[in-house]
Amino acid sequence: MAGLTAKKVYAILNGKIQKVASGIGTAIFYAGSVATENDLPSSPEVGALYNIESDSSYGSAGMNVAWTGEIWDPMGPTIDLSTLKVPNPNKLTFSGAVSAEYDGSAPVNIEIPQSGGGVISENKLTVNNHIISLESGGSSA
Repeated sequence: MAGLTAKKVYAILNGKIQKVASGIGTAIFYAGSVATENDLPSSPEVGALYNIESDSSYGSAGMNVAWTGEIWDPMGPTIDLSTLKVPNPNKLTFSGAVSAEYDGSAPVNIEIPQSGGGVISENKLTVNNHIISLESGGSSA
């Protein structure tokens, strides 16, 4: 590759970066919340997203709208994730002196008989003074 200088490499790479960057477009960013659609700014920055707290021509209360540079585009309502219950994908099964299954959906305390030698409490299994984390699968002494 004779004749290839740092300046030429920079020019080639910069040209490719500019080509990629020009195809990305404008990012949407949260700009705030307004009481009514009449409170939306008249000349916001392109990509500004606002939450409208009351019913509006864009939808019910909680609708989010983004400015395209020409119009307010409804993006969808606010979603309350506090009611979402996602089960633990890693089911835990016990066997031996005690047999049981645990799906991870809620905190649990399980007392294992002395012959089993262990206790489960707050995502930790203690067996013979060794703690095993039920969250990461790791263990410690």
